[in-house]
Amino acid sequence: MKSQYVHTNVEICQSSKKHGAACGDVVEVYRDATSTNIIVCDGIGSGMKAHIYASMCCSRIVAMLRAGASLQKTFETVGDTMNKAWGKNEPFSVFTIARILDNGNTSIMAYDMPLPIFVSKQYAEAISSRIYFWEKAQVSESHFQINQNEGVILMSDGITQSGLGNGLVAGWETEGVVKFINHLDYNVDNKFPELVSSVHQQAVQFWGKKFGDDCTVVAAYNRRGITLNVLTGTPVSKEDDNEFVDEFIKSEGIKVVCGGSTSRMLARELKKPIEIKEEGSPITPPSFNIPGITVASEGMITLNQLYNLLSEEINYMGDDNVVMELVEYFQNADKVLFWVGKAGNIGHDILELKQQGIQNRLKIVELISEKLRLMNKLVIVNSK
Repeated sequence: MKSQYVHTNVEICQSSKKHGAACGDVVEVYRDATSTNIIVCDGIGSGMKAHIYASMCCSRIVAMLRAGASLQKTFETVGDTMNKAWGKNEPFSVFTIARILDNGNTSIMAYDMPLPIFVSKQYAEAISSRIYFWEKAQVSESHFQINQNEGVILMSDGITQSGLGNGLVAGWETEGVVKFINHLDYNVDNKFPELVSSVHQQAVQFWGKKFGDDCTVVAAYNRRGITLNVLTGTPVSKEDDNEFVDEFIKSEGIKVVCGGSTSRMLARELKKPIEIKEEGSPITPPSFNIPGITVASEGMITLNQLYNLLSEEINYMGDDNVVMELVEYFQNADKVLFWVGKAGNIGHDILELKQQGIQNRLKIVELISEKLRLMNKLVIVNSK
């Protein structure tokens, strides 16, 4: 049996040097099937120019990671570009790249950025790092383990230099942030969001009204994740039905089925009864009872309605609306695995459905996946 999925949550708190101006720090999170990658870029200067430079740097890093480049290769390629731009009137940004694997193994490489801080259940400490100079830039490399309820704090120098010219000779510095965290009395259940907010607020106070800089604090921490499995559609070849259902059932997490034919296939392969539930609303698609399955419903219309409501804040208390029920499961999930059968469905070609803007199964799964990723969830699509 596979181990429980561990999810890396990311909390971000930042502010610009001048109220209402663009922030010169940019943060992006990129997830794939095996890791969570956090990129923090600090463009030279402040305001829109710094924001553009940081965005360019961040976009290049993410593009390389998405294309399959290693952390080391990405760091060296982007760092070499910054070395050439250093001191010239060219786009320039310092940056940190953190990669947290799903087993907790973590690697962080920073180009002229503050050292990361490790936060365990009991204490915080600056992470022991290999530090060296690469031309004019100070580089740090860190490799360590993050277990459940542990995390790492990443910062821009607006945090560690806060207080410069306003009472702190060398600024707050990393060690000052560590001491601050260790003296905080925070709620264990909401530790990291509170930490990020508290560190950011303290840095802003140290700057005061006269001085300042773009300030960014990021916390990446591991916790037990919620996995949602969604089976929709039957395989192109009926011979694959049993294997497809078996893989779905054995996968860790909550089980949801969307599709009448899909539900019948699953019930048949599992040799379990299937029962149609009474409809609670004329606009709500039908749903089914299948032992061992959390939710089973009609497919195409259900998924389209789900997509429409997915980003809405809904407090649903009833038990007769399968779409609302699914919205809650999708919103609460950290990892969503779609099991998509690519067999044709006669409903895909019904003109009246197209006229209403109802997308076919493959398209709506793609659209839902895009929206879920924007909600910072890990999405994996398995098809057959």
